[in-house]
Amino acid sequence: MIKTLDNLVPVSIQNKFIERLKNENFSWFYFNDIIYGQDNKKFINPNITKTFAFVHTLFNENGINSDDYDLFSTILNFFVVREKVKIKDMIRIRIRKTFKIKNHSIEKYNVPHIDVKDHLPYKTLLYYVDDSDGDTVFFKNKLTKDIYLDTEAEEYKRVSPKKGRAIYFDGDIYHSGNCPVDYNERTIINFDFKI
Repeated sequence: MIKTLDNLVPVSIQNKFIERLKNENFSWFYFNDIIYGQDNKKFINPNITKTFAFVHTLFNENGINSDDYDLFSTILNFFVVREKVKIKDMIRIRIRKTFKIKNHSIEKYNVPHIDVKDHLPYKTLLYYVDDSDGDTVFFKNKLTKDIYLDTEAEEYKRVSPKKGRAIYFDGDIYHSGNCPVDYNERTIINFDFKI
């Protein structure tokens, strides 16, 4: 199941998200690789671009991890009403920003992965903060033994970043983020939860 939800939250709230994330007092944390702890992992697939990212974790296994949790978790309030679901357990909420990098092209993508192997089954909601490029790529593959895919990745669907758009999908579907090509940055908010 992969479902695209446009205009998930009102534009006025979308703009508040952008304003907060562009504030010089917002804390970003540098990850050398999008896939935490995999800095030295080599991938054979020529379509994979390994890259750094700036990250802000709102919620993790220890609970609320940020003073900005209340602002950004409002996305979930609109989501549960629109989709008529109840969230039973929150696993993680993370904001991630990638940037235009040299030698990356539109047909490439970051490392195919699933977010959190230890909590399956779960759902993921990926929210695009602003217009950008660098599609989210979904693969036909479902989780086997490794949370990362390399040469066996078989592309299934692409969804383009658009301000206020969200993608709702099963957590065991391999997917990859991306770096922008024509824009300078691409920012998403990633929610992993059980319903």
